[in-house]
Amino acid sequence: MCDPVSAGLMIAGQVANMAAQNKVNKAQSSAINAQMARNTEYGKQASKVMDEEAIPNFEINKQQQILSGAQDKRLSESEALAGGGYDLPTAGSASGDYKSELAKMIADRVAEGRQQAVAATKIGAYGDLGQSNANLMTNSGLKLGTINTNSQNDSAILPYELQAAQSKGGSLRTLGDLFNGASMIYGMGGGVKGIFPDSGVTAPIFEKSVQAVPGIR
Repeated sequence: MCDPVSAGLMIAGQVANMAAQNKVNKAQSSAINAQMARNTEYGKQASKVMDEEAIPNFEINKQQQILSGAQDKRLSESEALAGGGYDLPTAGSASGDYKSELAKMIADRVAEGRQQAVAATKIGAYGDLGQSNANLMTNSGLKLGTINTNSQNDSAILPYELQAAQSKGGSLRTLGDLFNGASMIYGMGGGVKGIFPDSGVTAPIFEKSVQAVPGIR
């Protein structure tokens, strides 16, 4: 039958070890919860980029606005290069009908050229739109990539935090080991004394140590 003192020391060791493990569990849970909170924040940052930049810029109304702006810019630049008028290259002795016919022909050619310029401007504006979209996607992609990298780096630290949490409750674990060791030594001492009554083997230090433990003595 187990000696009461030995049993008390064993129970005290178990209680100390349980308290140490509780500290470890608490520290690990805290680290995991903190990581989950950081991941949630990274998710919010990514959603903000998508909701405020990526998606709105590619909605049909926004795309039409960008295209229209590109067309207006190209048309303005084209008109500035063309100038506001032209000179009629005719000799002063030419007849009025000839001048009139020549002026009409030139005017028609100028109008045709402007129509072609407008058409080219519209076509070129689609290229500007494509470049704008590429820039937008690149900018959004860089931001999302940075957020993802930060999230991955943060998550990579978690195993080290969990490992560090194992050191929590170290003093309690040591105390538990001492109690368990004392229980074994006390039990062995009692057994030897029972077999060899005159051996003088006792464990008075442990008897005194456990007197303060409720329910033992």
